[in-house]
Amino acid sequence: MKFPFQFQRQKGGSPAGTPALGSDNKTGVSGSVPKDGADSGGATKQDNFYSSKIFASVGWPVHRVAVTYTTDAATPVSLNARMYLFLDNTQSWYQLGAQVALAVNQVSFFDVLAVMEMATTSKDLLNMSPGAPRLQLVVDDPGATAHDGLYTFCMAPDLTTQA
Repeated sequence: MKFPFQFQRQKGGSPAGTPALGSDNKTGVSGSVPKDGADSGGATKQDNFYSSKIFASVGWPVHRVAVTYTTDAATPVSLNARMYLFLDNTQSWYQLGAQVALAVNQVSFFDVLAVMEMATTSKDLLNMSPGAPRLQLVVDDPGATAHDGLYTFCMAPDLTTQA
């Protein structure tokens, strides 16, 4: 199995160019509102974005996003994470549910919206789809409790509704 979305964060040391653990926020590094996975206000790419189709090929909607992480840090700790949804209507980010404590090498889940398309009337033919969800995972740096190392995060759509 392969999770389709992956990004890395670094605490201390190298590799150079890897964003620091805890450096993300719901509006991107520069404070602009990223819409497409690129930080429109600077050169830093926001790679902690997730986007997928609303439905699987069998017609089932995505209900959750599975998230996991691994690290080469000496002593892994739980990391607090939040998932945000971007709404085109308001051009704003909204937190989805509560904060989740991510444990190393375990899969955690965030519930996501499964919005239905609009009625298929002649007036709505051009606006039937609510679009693909654009989500952003924001992980906090727990401070001194997290050891230096490379932290690799993975995300994938989940079609089930139960933990």
